Amino acid sequence: MLIEVLREAGRYDEALAACDETWTGYGTLKALQEKLNILASRGDLDGTDECAKDLLATGELAAEHRKALHRRITEPEPPPWR
Repeated sequence: MLIEVLREAGRYDEALAACDETWTGYGTLKALQEKLNILASRGDLDGTDECAKDLLATGELAAEHRKALHRRITEPEPPPWR
């Protein structure tokens, strides 16, 4: 909940730190998913890519989420006019 409050307040760096602390301390998958969403919304492609790989490496994602995330990482984005 703290992560969501920080994110909604625009305190992204603090939200990312809370994600890392929650993931490292408790192994909470939701924290890693939140981190991925925050990084993606900020346009941090390198951070998003690394976080996505970490998320896939957990082996805890549901199959449909794992497939969708893998597709997003490996497939190029379509041109904006499509």
